Amino acid sequence: MSLTTQSIQNISAGTSTNARMYRTVYILFQHDTNSTNIVEVFADVQDANNQCLQQAYSHGITLANKPSTSGPDNHVFCPVEPLRWDTPEGLSCWVEGFDVVPKKIASPAPN
Repeated sequence: MSLTTQSIQNISAGTSTNARMYRTVYILFQHDTNSTNIVEVFADVQDANNQCLQQAYSHGITLANKPSTSGPDNHVFCPVEPLRWDTPEGLSCWVEGFDVVPKKIASPAPN
């Protein structure tokens, strides 16, 4: 899927009948010298970062430093911020978070 402003704007939270609505989605982007593509969309930053690491490994890229995986306390295992890596050859992969705002919010009927 190619990156366009329209494709990002079209990400929606779903309808009110959807049992799982998320306030933020995490999009995994990949850029080479010719184009930028959306690889996948995630509901959790940890899942997106794991896939970002898998992209590095699949391209044979050895990361110099492992990303932080410690959360705000010792009982939470989640990255603090989205991951990004770049190569001198122009290949990049990164995660960005986008807030999802429903276009319609159902309100209770007036009494």
